[in-house]
Amino acid sequence: MKKATQRIIERLPELEERIHAIEGNMCSEGTLEGLDQIQSTFLKLACFFEGTESEKYYLGYLYRSLDNDWLEFAFELIAEDFFEGSIKI
Repeated sequence: MKKATQRIIERLPELEERIHAIEGNMCSEGTLEGLDQIQSTFLKLACFFEGTESEKYYLGYLYRSLDNDWLEFAFELIAEDFFEGSIKI
């Protein structure tokens, strides 16, 4: 599990089971069921980090879904993922 994903779990521990459940699989609507917008956004971001999603992630989604501290945290995670061992760059 990548460090950025671990930081999501530290901040949103209620997502831990779902993140472990999606390892190797795609995030599906069922995986996202019952989550609020912040939780859903960070679960999708974890899917991206762990390589379970296509290699696309739309930053506009973050702007529509998050604000203030949550948006800043998401961008910190993206920077961490891209610059610390990611093959995405």
